[in-house]
Amino acid sequence: MLNLLMSFLLLQLPAFSSEKVIIAVLSTFEKPEKLGENFRNSDSEGWDDIEANLRNGAHLFKAQHCTDEVELKDYDTKGTIEGTLKAIKSAEADGAKLLIGFINSSTILTINKLYPDRKIPAITTTATNDEVPSINPPTLQMAFNNTVESKALAKVLGRIPKRSKERMFLLTDVTNPFSVELSQKLKKFTSAKFKELEYSTPLKWAPRNWPIEELKKATALIMTGEGAEVLEVVSNLSKFNRNYVLIGGDAWYRGNITGYLPAKGVYIPDTIAMGHWSIRFQDRKSVEFTTEYRKRFNTGPGGAATLANDAVMVACEIWKKKRSLRFEDFIGPSFHGVTGITHFTPNGAQDKRRPALYWFRDGEYHDEWL
Repeated sequence: MLNLLMSFLLLQLPAFSSEKVIIAVLSTFEKPEKLGENFRNSDSEGWDDIEANLRNGAHLFKAQHCTDEVELKDYDTKGTIEGTLKAIKSAEADGAKLLIGFINSSTILTINKLYPDRKIPAITTTATNDEVPSINPPTLQMAFNNTVESKALAKVLGRIPKRSKERMFLLTDVTNPFSVELSQKLKKFTSAKFKELEYSTPLKWAPRNWPIEELKKATALIMTGEGAEVLEVVSNLSKFNRNYVLIGGDAWYRGNITGYLPAKGVYIPDTIAMGHWSIRFQDRKSVEFTTEYRKRFNTGPGGAATLANDAVMVACEIWKKKRSLRFEDFIGPSFHGVTGITHFTPNGAQDKRRPALYWFRDGEYHDEWL
């Protein structure tokens, strides 16, 4: 009788399958030099490319903490839209339940337009455009968005010395949607006064309409574009002026322009940038992650590694509890990882993510969560 009762009770329990679930990690295996300077991941001390950082961070969490039921499988995007679409279709054919990758906003936004019928949820890593989160096709955003970043930039402008606000310039790349959006939002959230200059990429010093003599006396430069343009402007301007604050966002791939510029023979003593995490953070999770990453990959991690690591953490926790990785499974719970609290809103955005501030002054880094 007891055996019959036990058999009956066991039949009432959810039938959790031990079958493996595949999580697809999308990245390119192309070398950074083939993709351009903007694929460099300059907040990793080893100058690894950002795509390798993404892969490494994802696999590090899986190797350390995730159940054997979860299989992380790499798919090569070739660094192109066509390659990314092919990788997604291959992952679908393999039965993958989740996609992790997409370092920039333009890729995932283009993919979602070209393939609106995608059913597998995707988690982007460093994509920050406000339009990235989507219920259909299901897209979750790990990073802070451009609105959060522009508010953080406005906050930074309130913290720089008064003398640095005397002659500020805002430089916008009109050919870069990220740069345009960030500049527009920054103007909305700050009362600071600056002269606006525009340029197109590739940038060669200097556009004819730029007031060069005024720039030589600048007390602050705000550049919302990419790292390569920063180098072009700063390396030329430094011949006349180095006594200004250089300020930028996370598009400087991925923040440590203060380490990149000296490597190119340029030194600006007061430099501010942003990213998704800092290798110099000393909290327990950051130290443990950096230590394990160095041990396994023989270099330091970057922001893409931490976001991919936390994306896998979230996915593993959800799979363990729900045996499902649907879009709606991610909405609601909060998770504390290397990059802080991950909490998805109903449309797939983050509402608790904070940018990391990298402020290099007086020969030292002063990094913090904003």
